[in-house]
Amino acid sequence: RELKGTGLHFMVVPSGCAHEVAALVLHGAVIPKFLEAEVIDDVNRAEGISLATPILVAQMPNPEGGRIDLIYGVETAMLSDIKPDWQIKGAYPSAANELLLGYNVASHNGIAPGDGIRSPGVEGEFIVTGIVAQTNSQDDAFIYMDIRRAQEILQHPGGATAVGVKVADPIRMHEVIEGLESRVPGIQIVTMGQVMKDPAYFDEGCFSPIRKLMTCCAADLYPIGFACEYGDTDRLETDAWVSVTGKLELRSFEEYSELRIVAESVTPCAPAREPYLFSY
Repeated sequence: RELKGTGLHFMVVPSGCAHEVAALVLHGAVIPKFLEAEVIDDVNRAEGISLATPILVAQMPNPEGGRIDLIYGVETAMLSDIKPDWQIKGAYPSAANELLLGYNVASHNGIAPGDGIRSPGVEGEFIVTGIVAQTNSQDDAFIYMDIRRAQEILQHPGGATAVGVKVADPIRMHEVIEGLESRVPGIQIVTMGQVMKDPAYFDEGCFSPIRKLMTCCAADLYPIGFACEYGDTDRLETDAWVSVTGKLELRSFEEYSELRIVAESVTPCAPAREPYLFSY
């Protein structure tokens, strides 16, 4: 379901392992790098952003339970914005010792809201305040907790595996991403959109993962998105939904210069929960 199940427009991830970070945040894989606290602060200070939340996701061995727990550290007050489609039995956590459990975690272990649980090697008891209703996605497998508590447990103070970003005005998304690239060098972008490739607009090996912006009604839809350089562009189907991970780079031509996404990976994904962006 990739980014479609979130209220986010894109994610900021560390340079050099963007595909692994995206896999971690979306599927629970393991990654070797983190964004440091100062990078997260820079993203939060950038203009045009309505929401920027650090996300720290990792695997934590649970030998007593004979399993690997998937920890999802986040600003828990923002969970309803990040996951707008969720239905919760109970309540969202509001304290450092409170947890929200994915459906599979709760059902496989017979846990209900109000139960207390302990984790090997972690001092104190956690209280489960809520259970996420079944989503039939990777969300069902995570344990959601306050990001500061997750940073403490994982011994990475201030760090994150990604920053989820939502822009205030979708029309300015290009401007916001360009500003982030100049403000925070070394980051990579994970975004999604529909494939647009047209020789009249793009040279060979180039396409754009677009979103369709509505300013008034369906009759005035128009595409927005960065040009994206990708070696296998010919294999992509027009209008197919894809998730794109890559770095922004300035390309100079005879008559103009433009920022392009140099894709590290392009993978198929499900359509966005809301197919259009709105300027109102």
